[in-house]
Formats: sequence, C-alpha cells, structure tokens
Amino acid sequence: MKFDLHTHSTHSVDAVMTAQELVDALVKAGIDGFALTDHNTVAGIRKARAAAKKAGLEFIPGIEVSALRGHILGLGIEENIPRGLPAEEVVDRIHGAGGLAIAAHPYDILRQRLGDLVKELPFDAVETANGKTIYGNARARRVAEELNAAQTGGSDAHAAYEVGSAWTECDDPIRDIKNKKTKACGGFSMQSIKSRLERRLKGVPLFPKV
Repeated sequence: MKFDLHTHSTHSVDAVMTAQELVDALVKAGIDGFALTDHNTVAGIRKARAAAKKAGLEFIPGIEVSALRGHILGLGIEENIPRGLPAEEVVDRIHGAGGLAIAAHPYDILRQRLGDLVKELPFDAVETANGKTIYGNARARRVAEELNAAQTGGSDAHAAYEVGSAWTECDDPIRDIKNKKTKACGGFSMQSIKSRLERRLKGVPLFPKV
C-alpha cells in the first residue's frame, strides 16, 4: 500500500488546500492512506479524519514540529507540541505521547534541517524521500542505511497538485516503521517550485519560518 506520511492543510500557515482538497488529491494520485502533519498544530485532524473515512483512506494523525535545529514529524499523536524546543525534547514528547518521531528532510540545504542530529537522537525513522527537497534526499538515504533506520517518504504537499510526488510503501505505517519494513519512494517534484511561486503570489513567503 502507498502512504503519504507528510502532508499539510490550511491549518499550516503556508498551505493552501483544505483537508477535503488534500483527500481528493490523494485519491486521484492513487494513495491508500496518509498522515496529516500540519506545522505545529493538530487542529486539522478532526476534519482530515472525517474526509479520509468518507473516501476510504487510511488515516494517521500527526504533526510537524519546528524544533530549534530542524523539523520533526510526530506520527500517531493528537496533541500539540510547542515549537522552538530542542530537538531532543521534541522527540521525547512525541514518544511520551505514544507516537513515532521522524526526522523530516534532515539534509535539505534550502530549509531548516536537523543534519547529523539524526545520528544522535532516537528517531524512529528518517524521511529519505521528500517531494520538496531538491538536494538532500540522497544523503538522508545514505545516512539512514548507515544507521539501519526505517525510511519514510512523503510529498510534503502544501498544494493539491504536489500530492503523489513521494510516498511510503508498507502495509501499516506505525507497525512497519517500528519493524523497519517500510520503503521510501519518489522524491523531488518540480511541482513544488510551482507551488512556492503560486503561494507567494497569494502572500505566503517563499521560505516561511514555520
């Protein structure tokens, strides 16, 4: 099955699609399930879960937390975690909430990144296929292989036409990440550049500090 484990809705300050528009795009792209990982909020989970259920998609609640030195995905949690905390504390809070901590686009040279913190902290997986990462997916994959870590993929979509660029192949994301039985697929899409320009025209900064 194909899961997009990194998506955003209008509850993220830099996204322009509603939960329903996201679900419609996922269905069109042939994705079987997804995690909603809005920036620093879980406010969109209720609507996303309802839209997913109606469409017959598997749904994983989540969040993308802006830690001091990079972004961290929390999968399987439904509580807010404050931004601006040390990465170690964010990972601890995600685990304390019963979720999985994923290092998001850790080597993306154009965005806030964790870098080699992925080697130091107890992440459950490394995102090695990110649809918005021009340079950095390959290095993330090499590091994940060195660490024998689970790998995930996600479009990091902020607009509907970005969906489908990257995904995770597995049967059950939570279980298979724990068992290191996931496959990260896809990668950078030119649609992400179109998205940034379009969102900039709508008043969203090209590289917002989220």
